[in-house]
Amino acid sequence: ALLYTIQKNLLYLAISNLDAAVFQVTYQAKILTTAVFSVILLGKKLSCRKIIGLLVLTLGVSLVQLDKVEENASKSFQEQKRWVGVLAVLGACCTSGFGGVYFELVLKPRQDIQLEGEAIPRPPPSVWAKNVQLSSFALVIALITAFVKDHAAILQNGFFQGYSPLVVLVITLEAGGGLVVAAVIKYADNILKSFATAVSIVTSTIVSMLVFGFLISKLFIGGSLLVFIAIYMYSMSDESAATAASSRPEQLPAQTSEIAMMAMNNEKRKSSGFSSGLSSTSEDVELEDIELEMEDKD
Repeated sequence: ALLYTIQKNLLYLAISNLDAAVFQVTYQAKILTTAVFSVILLGKKLSCRKIIGLLVLTLGVSLVQLDKVEENASKSFQEQKRWVGVLAVLGACCTSGFGGVYFELVLKPRQDIQLEGEAIPRPPPSVWAKNVQLSSFALVIALITAFVKDHAAILQNGFFQGYSPLVVLVITLEAGGGLVVAAVIKYADNILKSFATAVSIVTSTIVSMLVFGFLISKLFIGGSLLVFIAIYMYSMSDESAATAASSRPEQLPAQTSEIAMMAMNNEKRKSSGFSSGLSSTSEDVELEDIELEMEDKD
């Protein structure tokens, strides 16, 4: 809960000190930090193809997000400190990756309960209970942060100032999205969640084109192609290896293996004959005749 609260505040700090384009690109590093913490905390093994797929996904999402940045989005009326913004967004990426992977570790316990010398599988935690716990702790931390930073405005106009039906709708959607994310983490993992998020960005932009007349540029098309290429690379890496292994014949046909064994014995007999000065010409001729007869049958 503390990590998520710190992440939100770091994002506010980053947005205040970075251009929109720079922020959108650098914040996609959370995909890579999630993969790194999955390897460290969960012991996941990522093949070279999966690592390349994650890098391609990061590039693709960055291009798609850049396409959605408006021209006047980078104009700011306050002084911006770029390095503060970059450090803040990198910190947000680390807290996002670590918090998500640690939450996955909590939802997927890897140690059994030892009872009287017997290992009993630990029951899976409740997603609802964990979300209530997280929100309770986060609420306390966020309230303290709000009163420390904006106590004057809260005392003057109240805590719920500016709450409109649209704001309540956004809060409801965020809460529902949090439950869905928790279910995804429990039944899949954080890396797959990153891929799902990338697909949602692409699909939401396509819906915006159909409903609101949003114009799609070449930058968006290129980024979308990279996203789908990354999905293919990440999902097909293990399956392709398994398919190639399963397509290999388990054993040679009986007649072919017999011919091969006869040829090997023939070579052994020849070598032993040369070394000992003995000849086995008649046996060799018989073996060659048998091989020819079996080839004719085939």
